[in-house]
Amino acid sequence: MPMRSWLASVTSVRLILGFAHSTAVTVAEVAFLLFVIAGVWIVVAWLMQGDKWQRFRMVVAGVLISVAGILLIVAAHWGNLFS
Repeated sequence: MPMRSWLASVTSVRLILGFAHSTAVTVAEVAFLLFVIAGVWIVVAWLMQGDKWQRFRMVVAGVLISVAGILLIVAAHWGNLFS
């Protein structure tokens, strides 16, 4: 593969993965909303100790925190939040 066509393909991939600053801000806001929802789920699981749904609530909260973290990484890396 010639160098020029390889560089063109890398540039096109970079353009696909990048998105506007306003979109990155929206993605970050969704991530922080997921953190808030996860926090509420953790508090509810803690208040209702002995409930049969306690473990399920903690698992859902953990998944929400994980997804929120991934969204923040994506927003910061490809959304040019800090540039």
